[in-house]
Amino acid sequence: SHCCVAMIAGVPLSDVISLMGRGHVSWSKILEALDYYGISYASKAVYTRGGSYQLPLCCIVNNDNRFLLWYHGSFCGVADVDPKKTISYIEVEG
Repeated sequence: SHCCVAMIAGVPLSDVISLMGRGHVSWSKILEALDYYGISYASKAVYTRGGSYQLPLCCIVNNDNRFLLWYHGSFCGVADVDPKKTISYIEVEG
C-alpha cells in the first residue's frame, strides 16, 4: 500500500511511510495520502464480490487483504496474484 502510493505519486517510499505511518494500512489511509499528493481517484471503490471484472488502466487493488498497484495490464512488483481473491479496487489517475 505504501509502495502503491509512492509509485503513483513519484515520491520516495520513505516520504509515504512518514505520512501514512508503519504497519497495516486501510483504504481511508491510502485515500488520505492520495489527497495529500493531489492525485485524483474514483469517487468510490468497486467491490468485485468474486464476480468477473475488468481493471481500469491504473488502480489500487485490494487482493487477499494486501494493496497492489495495477498499471497498464499488470501488477507492479508482484507475480503471485489470484484474481479470485480480489476484494475491491479503486481507479486512480496514474
